[in-house]
Amino acid sequence: MPVTTTIAMVGLGLAAAGTAVNVVGQQQAGQASRKAEQIRKRQMRVQADRERRQAIREGMQARAAANTNITQGGAQFGSAVGGLSQVTSNAGQRVSDTNIQQGMGEALFRANDKMSQGKMISGIGSSIAGLAEGLNRIAQQPGTKLWGNDNWLGQGAR
Repeated sequence: MPVTTTIAMVGLGLAAAGTAVNVVGQQQAGQASRKAEQIRKRQMRVQADRERRQAIREGMQARAAANTNITQGGAQFGSAVGGLSQVTSNAGQRVSDTNIQQGMGEALFRANDKMSQGKMISGIGSSIAGLAEGLNRIAQQPGTKLWGNDNWLGQGAR
C-alpha cells in the first residue's frame, strides 16, 4: 500500500472517529437543551398558576371590599350588582390573559424544541458529509484499492 494511501486511510479513521464524537456530542447537547427547556416550561407553568391564584385572590378581596362598601353605604341594588359584576369580570379577564400568555409560551417552547432538533440533525449531517468527502478524496487517488475494488464503491469494476 503506497504511503499516500496509508496516510489517507489514517485520516479516514480519524475523520470517522471525529464524526462519531461529534454525533455523540450533538446528541448530548440536544438532550441537555431539551432538559433545560422542560425546566423553563415548568417554571412558566408555576408562574402562570401563581398569577391565576393571585388574580382570583385579589378578585375575592375586591369583591369582599365591594360587598362591605355596598352594605355600609346602602347602595341601590342595581349599582351594587353592577359593581360586583365589574370586580368579577376584572378577575376573570386577568385569569384569561394569564391563560393566553401561557398558551403562547407553550407554543414558543415547542418551536424552540423543533429548532434545537433541526440544528442537531444538521450538525450530524455536516459531520457525515465531511466523512464522505474524506472517503471521496481517498477514492480519487490513482491506484487506490479499497475493499478489493479498483475505486470507491466499485466505480472501476467491470
